Amino acid sequence: MKQELNRHEILEKITPVIENTAVRYNLIPIEIEFVKENHRWFLRIYLYSYDHDITLDDCENVTRSLNDFLDELIPVKYYLEVSSVGIEKPLRNLEEIKTAINNYIYVIEYIYTFRWKYINIHYIF
Repeated sequence: MKQELNRHEILEKITPVIENTAVRYNLIPIEIEFVKENHRWFLRIYLYSYDHDITLDDCENVTRSLNDFLDELIPVKYYLEVSSVGIEKPLRNLEEIKTAINNYIYVIEYIYTFRWKYINIHYIF
């Protein structure tokens, strides 16, 4: 009999650990996802920094610092992915909107009409 995995409970346990680790490197975890795709669990951490662009070294530092802690808190095999938020990441909450202040963003407007999909891209300064 398989034990049911509560991903929300796991996220509640690991989020403070991830936030504290990121702060040590002057980084902000914008989004933390723990999802199952194709029968595999993925923990995805998206990082942001107000004072510099996210580098591979930043991602590596956070990954190495978290490995041992997360293995104790997550009872299943998982893949850890640590990256920057990326240029096309949707702004979903207030923290993400704050990171976009004084930066260029683009807005995609979807218009559906019967079988056709129109995409308009607007640049906002």
